[in-house]
Amino acid sequence: MNNMMLDVRALGSDDDSQLFAVGCAFFEPSTGQLGPQFYRAIDLNTVKNIDPAVVIELLKGTPISAWR
Repeated sequence: MNNMMLDVRALGSDDDSQLFAVGCAFFEPSTGQLGPQFYRAIDLNTVKNIDPAVVIELLKGTPISAWR
């Protein structure tokens, strides 16, 4: 498998917003097969500049694509 998707979650929409999770997965698009996966949550006690509006949307379960 030579394809990898990276997912980075942030607590704001500014370019200096803090990350709260990082994940990735290898996959084969022609078959839909998933390979090795990785996910790591980041301790929120170690971050700063949290955007309350983003946290509210995350708690409501609003899809990220609908935020703007």
